[in-house]
Amino acid sequence: MNDFQGIAIPNFLGSLEKLSYLDLSNASFGGMIPPHLGNLSKLRHLDLLGLSSWLGYKFLDANPTRIVPCREVCDINAFKNATSLIIIGVELPGQLVGSRGPIPASIGRLSKLEMLDLSFNQMNGSIPDGIGKLANLNFLLLDNNYWEGALSQNHLQGLTKLQSFGISSSNKSLIFNMSHEWVPPFSLTEITVRNCRLGPRFPAWLSNQKQLSYIRLTNVAISETIPYWLWELSPQIFWLDLSGNWIHGVLPNSLVFSRAYLVDLSFNCLEGSLPVWPNVSHLLLANNLFSGSIPMNINQMMLSLEVLDLSELPKW
Repeated sequence: MNDFQGIAIPNFLGSLEKLSYLDLSNASFGGMIPPHLGNLSKLRHLDLLGLSSWLGYKFLDANPTRIVPCREVCDINAFKNATSLIIIGVELPGQLVGSRGPIPASIGRLSKLEMLDLSFNQMNGSIPDGIGKLANLNFLLLDNNYWEGALSQNHLQGLTKLQSFGISSSNKSLIFNMSHEWVPPFSLTEITVRNCRLGPRFPAWLSNQKQLSYIRLTNVAISETIPYWLWELSPQIFWLDLSGNWIHGVLPNSLVFSRAYLVDLSFNCLEGSLPVWPNVSHLLLANNLFSGSIPMNINQMMLSLEVLDLSELPKW
């Protein structure tokens, strides 16, 4: 979070042989992700979150006004010893070395990775099967890119330690293709899927995820009723966002959310009376088909309520 003005990440970092943690987030460096970082055999964590949008471009003649796209942003082998790799908001215009696509199949060589975060870049193409070889991965975050093709159980089958999974496609071109009988080898606590084709049914493989407390499935073309197995998780849910789908049915009034900060069911086709759920802080129900009246004693029934959104409900 400094305003360093160098046109490239300095080469001397490649000589710091004992360096294990490098955080250059929100700085103003440009140039390529330097291959000399691959000399750091003890590097375990590299954070390039929000680095200058120049990153991934090659300067000509040391003149920062003359730039051309650089296809070889970085060699994946440079991070073979890393356990945490965060590249967010960098807007990579080219490719990672070793593949025709934005994420090379050789990603599977980074066997020590425990975190992979490539969110908020300009990456596209399909997700390689090599992702499934990262057996030590706890966090896989691929939000806000332009993914295409299909994501199958083969991509996730080897991720036995996965706890947090997030993915979204800004062009809405990614399709989930999991078998209805598939039982994941991992136990998630957090899942985020946005702007992908996950529906029309709720994914059956999530019914085995008994540790979930953060669930965000928005704009994923689900068009059935909310299954019972999801409501069974209500005592442990902190965040539930199912907005922007075609979910229908009547909501149960007997749920007890023990610690929910947010429940967002807006922009669906839900009917019946308004639910009264204790311990929910933010209840967002806009653009549905609810009917009836708001309970007179809602202040006593929902003591934790801070935000209630009922906008654009039908006028009876």
